[in-house]
Amino acid sequence: MHRLSAEDAIPFTSFSPWSMFGPTDDLAQDVCTLQKAVQASEANQSLWQEIYALYEKKRAFLEILWPDFPAEAVQGDFSLNNLLVDDDGSLCSIIDFHLAANDVFLCHFAGEAAFLAYEADRKDDDSEETGDLYFGAFAAGYFKNRQLHDLERDCLQDVLRIKRAFACHQVDDVLDKFNAGEISQVDMALEKIRFCLTKTLPV
Repeated sequence: MHRLSAEDAIPFTSFSPWSMFGPTDDLAQDVCTLQKAVQASEANQSLWQEIYALYEKKRAFLEILWPDFPAEAVQGDFSLNNLLVDDDGSLCSIIDFHLAANDVFLCHFAGEAAFLAYEADRKDDDSEETGDLYFGAFAAGYFKNRQLHDLERDCLQDVLRIKRAFACHQVDDVLDKFNAGEISQVDMALEKIRFCLTKTLPV
């Protein structure tokens, strides 16, 4: 989809809500909401400060380069329930384009890859190792159809780290733990966010 979109220059005037540095930038809003919740709680403040400093450093670096990344139309919600397969399991169609809009390809790739590899249906295996295998398969399939530009390759890990660490479902999970008063669980979730922000993914 990214390759075809770049070739045909599909004209959208809107940006995806999932796009970093876009008019909406849901990720930045989620980080802000999470910061307010942590600061008003008994959660591990020093851990959060470390996480936020890492996030801000990576974000500031990427923001300078963002206008130079390839960007065109994306489907916007490339999830398992929006893929149609035939009886042999081969992909035959993609549906649900209500979030279709412009986005930086690398941003869209990172968000979809992180979700599908580490959060979507894992068949009762939520280990990091299995996620790495799924991610490797996703990335290999993508690179068969579209090679990254040099700038995309240089920034791939940091975009992946941010998109995985602050994925909306992960932030919502932490906020739910706050609402339930499960501060020890909140701290464990923050440890996971820090892990995601520092891990080098197998690309």
